[in-house]
Amino acid sequence: MAFAGFPDPDATFFLELAGNQNRDWFQANRKRYEEQFLAPMKALLAEVAPRIAGHFPGRAARAAGSSRTR
Repeated sequence: MAFAGFPDPDATFFLELAGNQNRDWFQANRKRYEEQFLAPMKALLAEVAPRIAGHFPGRAARAAGSSRTR
């Protein structure tokens, strides 16, 4: 998947999340998070990582496999 930008340019999801800091709300909105933020961010990082890897030796490989990026 090529990075095509974030489909929620006004960050509506995160504004709503700020007012709904509870698991039930997040679980009900998880698909929005995955589609509007997580998938585009992974695509962006996949494009950027090879270009910046030389500036952060050893970091890019660890970040790609860490549990934070799954």
